[in-house]
Amino acid sequence: MPMDSSPVPEAGFGALATAEGNLPLDALDVHAAITGLAARVKVAQGFRNPFEKPLDATYVFPLPDRAAVTALRMEADGRVVTAELKERAAAREEYDQAIASGRRAAIAEEDRPDVFTMRVGNILPGERVTVRLTLDQPLPYEDGAATFRFPLVVAPRYIPGDPLGGPSAGSGVIPDTTAVPDASRITPPILLPGFPNPVALSITADIDPAGLPLGPVASSLHTVTAEDGALRLAPGERLDRDFILRLPYAPPTPAPGTAQHSASAEDAGSDVPQDSGSVEGVGPDVPRHSTSNENADSEADRRSGFVGGAGTGLVESLVFVPDSVGDEGGEGTFTLTLVPGQAGPALPKDVVLAIDRSGSMEGWKMIAARRAAARIVDSLQAHDRFAVLSFDHVVEHPEGLPPELVEAGDRNRFRAVEHLAILHARGGTEILAPLTRAVELLADPARDRVVVLVTDGQVGNEDQILAALSPSALNGIRVHTVGIDQAVNAGFLGRLAAHGQGRCELVESEDRLDAAMEHIHHRIAAPVLTRIALHPAAGLEILPGTLTPSRPPSLFPGVPLVLSGRYRGSQAPLTLTAVRPASQPVLLPADTTHQRDDGQAAALPTDARPTPSARTGSPSAQPHGTPSSADAQAVQTDAPGTTEAPSAAGSDEWRRTLTGRVVAHPATTTIWARAHLRDLEDSYTVRPSDELEQRLVATSLKHGVLCRFTAFVAIDSRIVTSGDTPHQVTQPVEVPQGWQRESAPTALPAAAPMMAAAPFSPAPGGTPRAAFLRARPRPGSAPAAPAAPSGPAPSGAPGAFGGAPTPPTFHVPITGAPLPPPPAPDVTPLLELELSRLKDLTDAPAEDRLRHLSDLVTRLESFSLPDLASLLEELKSSPAPLSLWPRLIEALTALTRPRKRPFWKR
Repeated sequence: MPMDSSPVPEAGFGALATAEGNLPLDALDVHAAITGLAARVKVAQGFRNPFEKPLDATYVFPLPDRAAVTALRMEADGRVVTAELKERAAAREEYDQAIASGRRAAIAEEDRPDVFTMRVGNILPGERVTVRLTLDQPLPYEDGAATFRFPLVVAPRYIPGDPLGGPSAGSGVIPDTTAVPDASRITPPILLPGFPNPVALSITADIDPAGLPLGPVASSLHTVTAEDGALRLAPGERLDRDFILRLPYAPPTPAPGTAQHSASAEDAGSDVPQDSGSVEGVGPDVPRHSTSNENADSEADRRSGFVGGAGTGLVESLVFVPDSVGDEGGEGTFTLTLVPGQAGPALPKDVVLAIDRSGSMEGWKMIAARRAAARIVDSLQAHDRFAVLSFDHVVEHPEGLPPELVEAGDRNRFRAVEHLAILHARGGTEILAPLTRAVELLADPARDRVVVLVTDGQVGNEDQILAALSPSALNGIRVHTVGIDQAVNAGFLGRLAAHGQGRCELVESEDRLDAAMEHIHHRIAAPVLTRIALHPAAGLEILPGTLTPSRPPSLFPGVPLVLSGRYRGSQAPLTLTAVRPASQPVLLPADTTHQRDDGQAAALPTDARPTPSARTGSPSAQPHGTPSSADAQAVQTDAPGTTEAPSAAGSDEWRRTLTGRVVAHPATTTIWARAHLRDLEDSYTVRPSDELEQRLVATSLKHGVLCRFTAFVAIDSRIVTSGDTPHQVTQPVEVPQGWQRESAPTALPAAAPMMAAAPFSPAPGGTPRAAFLRARPRPGSAPAAPAAPSGPAPSGAPGAFGGAPTPPTFHVPITGAPLPPPPAPDVTPLLELELSRLKDLTDAPAEDRLRHLSDLVTRLESFSLPDLASLLEELKSSPAPLSLWPRLIEALTALTRPRKRPFWKR
């Protein structure tokens, strides 16, 4: 939707004039009510129609990837319409019918866990429509601080693959491709820099620490002020980077010799005050320490949830939240939390470090990525092995090191750091190729195997990457991600880390890098426990397929693990079993284990951490599943309902039984539902099926949480237009702060001074694709090394995104296509013709049928259809091929049956 524009100073704050008026989105208001380690967020998007005809506005926007969108409301002309959550295709149909009939309507859809699309239609000329969203989200807690992160811009993303034919799925500036079939839904036009701020941004945060000692709150990327007990964003900010608050919650330290205890169930969160904007019943989920004796809890202790000895923190917690209060035998949601101590001795491991040097990493991000990667290399021990892969659209190794794992001696580590020091940003972001190469290198299952990916994650083919890196493909390899950007693709990097049972660390500035690398230093250590399993006692049933994460990750030193799911029956004890790797000490101290009974566990996200973790020196590692060298001892803890069962000498099994508490916290189920829906969406990515789609829709509708298969739709009953097609506008978005203009992964035309629209006219000698995308090699080919540029590289060439000389490297041919080959041409019409002929010859003489069958088998083999392969082999080898005639008709009928369209195109 290219439109010419110019600044109009007299039009007021944020005004831009186009050929027909200003842009539709003119205000964004975010209000966060933070209570402990959870937040209820209310988002208001203000749309105004500057045109002389009714408007249909589209806005592609981000939300926190863990947030559960639970409500939508549309306000216009004094009327308020509450949206309904419906199956996505049905919601779209209702929206289109409403627009065609002249009624106002709004629809919100999820395209990625952190990318959404809002459409507001039939906005009358000069009219203002406000759409309000309600979200519940957990806050990560780590090293004594909780983090509230709210994204404000969908950054440009690298879109691999070849364009698909037919209409696009959305209104974005890049067409759908073989690798990203919904690319047009996640690539909004870009607002070019140099124009007045088009959107008035307001962010406020009310913070209720819920009794936790709260230190000075820090805003990482924005200026905030404190007014009337709330933090407010300074006026005039643009929607060009994430809004990040860090809340330093410090656990109170117990006096020496004081007793350790658990508060009573009657005290469970009952005195946490709630305001109108807070999440009812959701407070901090961090261990609390006693400051007195068992019967003399301080109010701060009861509210904060700190239980345990100084420096040890929470070790385990189990809470049950029934759907109906007092229904002891019904269904509900449970949340279990485990937190280990510090790491044991370092053991050998294999590490592959993949560092992104693509064009979008230009500037401070490339510097931070080099520093982060060098820190990881420096932390390796002599008994470790490692490989460094730097990548854009080619995968490279450091000069002087072979393209394989090498010992982490001083010389090899020095060569790796030398290579990292001269990397510069350039080219396209082909993430799948280095990850595939890393999996190939980490082929020894006897060693602890780790991949660390350092990137901004700005790619559109997230689903393709996750599908290729299935659990069976990873085969026990852990994947950690380090996201570096002020508008990072947190949704994808979090999904990838969870997929690889690893951790995700986000870095929004160079100042944040040192703290983040301290976390990664512990993440690449060996886990404390692996193969964690839950065993409910009699009377308690964990509903099948409801546990989230669906594949419980390993437990790492100092990093909490949170498991939640749905249950039925009594709140009976729950037994955990796990494997304790060889030579790993027991890091769950029995004399400090305590049962949380305040019901706050539901608010704890999976990367929360109760107490600061001291640096342990060097990361530890060991093979999975090998026997412990220490004899296990039977231990009885002081905490009620917790025991550690005895183990046989040399056994590697760890076991613990917990007795939970019943609490009434409705948001627990909402937060679980969002996490569970994400698991199901990732499963659908790997193995789509109608059954899984139906399950996603049913779960979303039952719990009232938006997912990729549902949509919120609000329709006004009043008819306000004649039903003519409204003018359609897609809101352009900002270039993220810190990005070089040339680093955005789309080619942007100079002819559109306000926004970057679809730049798809062919370049000389090229295809109708963006120049950035033409830098990508053909799938499956071994890319040639880009020449070291002696001056500025031509636009679109691999070296166009940096001026430094290309480092000398080994270029590794990508084994296995980094992208799947383009789909075969649609042969359905030909199959329909063959099926028709086959049916017509059913009653023909046997000789004619045999002759036709012989020719038909040859023609069908040329299509290379997997669904026909075995049947064609049978036809060639069968002594009575005519007996297979009915089966061939049945097979061709199935192949020519109309197929369901992808959910994003329905």
